[in-house]
Amino acid sequence: MSNFWYYITCKRKDNRAMQLIASKVFIIFLYIAIGFAANKLRILGTDSINHLISLVLNITTPCLLIYSICGQSICPDTFSNTIIIIILSIVMFIVFGAISVKISRLFSKKSNDQQNVLSVAMVTCNSGFMGFPIARSVFGQVVLYYSVVQNIACNLYLFIGCMIQMNLGDSKDGSGKIRAISKETIIKPFKNVVTIVSICSVIVLFSGIRIPAPAMNFLSSIGETTVPLSMIIIGIQLGDCKLRGLITDKELIISSLVCLVLEPALAIITIWFLPLASVLKLTIALSFTYPSAVLSVALAAAEHKDTKLMSEAVAMSTMMSMITLPIWIIVIGHLF
Repeated sequence: MSNFWYYITCKRKDNRAMQLIASKVFIIFLYIAIGFAANKLRILGTDSINHLISLVLNITTPCLLIYSICGQSICPDTFSNTIIIIILSIVMFIVFGAISVKISRLFSKKSNDQQNVLSVAMVTCNSGFMGFPIARSVFGQVVLYYSVVQNIACNLYLFIGCMIQMNLGDSKDGSGKIRAISKETIIKPFKNVVTIVSICSVIVLFSGIRIPAPAMNFLSSIGETTVPLSMIIIGIQLGDCKLRGLITDKELIISSLVCLVLEPALAIITIWFLPLASVLKLTIALSFTYPSAVLSVALAAAEHKDTKLMSEAVAMSTMMSMITLPIWIIVIGHLF
């Protein structure tokens, strides 16, 4: 009889946890709906996006990261977990990158450059701009900390691994010289504000320096605006998409399904059998559920590739993630 009541109590706690996750996911997508409506009602047009993104990336997100990381309590496993998540994430990105290249070669109607663009769209994930607010809002500060660490690995692969993918089968540039990975390419991931703040905050955390309470309260009040602002921006972007043109492109749909369904499933299967802490499993699985990274459009432009196709791939995966992301969040929250 005691076992029966124990089972009922655990089941109720499990249901309450799932309801809490579902309610937080609902609030996040309500923010997106507000952005979408604001775009359609011409309250916030696409001309406002660049200013809002600059605000989020350069002000509110750094404040959120400093507050969240420096407010962590160090435990004996924190340092080892930090190293584990960086190495494991890089390995998984390399494996998924190889898989995305193989799948892209099945798109016979696309040119080599377009296949490369879609392979990058499949493997990149918006684990920073979209991921930080969701990790913080749904799963809390600890998962946000490990999400920040995972995003460092994501940026490294985006600016190095994805540059290689973008130029596969095209070993020479316009002047006929052999392409090479330049010094600038290697240091580029470390030059954006979010990465710099992430690394500095981790150093402050492990050095034992404590930020005064008034400063932490200030950082918290600014950082908390990141969640609604980020999701409203995504809603504005979706409001400007031409849905009919996207849903008729079979290759775009397949590449989005690889990004949003196949790779998250493979990530969950992989980490399920690894002897890792549950918070690491949750963070890694969550990081691969997000749509294609917006930064991949800038990468395509820098490499003189098909930016229109990359923009469409990002838009398509973002729209489809409105369906897949809530499902994955609930599944991952239940599993880990």
